[in-house]
Amino acid sequence: MSFEEAQSPITPLAYRPSEAAKLINISRSLLYRLMAEGEIPTFMVAGCRLISRRAIEEYISTREQTGQQAA
Repeated sequence: MSFEEAQSPITPLAYRPSEAAKLINISRSLLYRLMAEGEIPTFMVAGCRLISRRAIEEYISTREQTGQQAA
């Protein structure tokens, strides 16, 4: 591992719901509602519910394009 690699932060590919809510600046309860409604897809790994970075980016992109507010 080079010095640059050791110093650069690793960007997660997936987030736990509480992390994702903080990332997009919404409440956890709103995020769980969006997950339940299928607005933000999730998946399970070893019993942990995760949200991919791509799913978060797509959700934000769709909201930006349509001008919609969160549910």
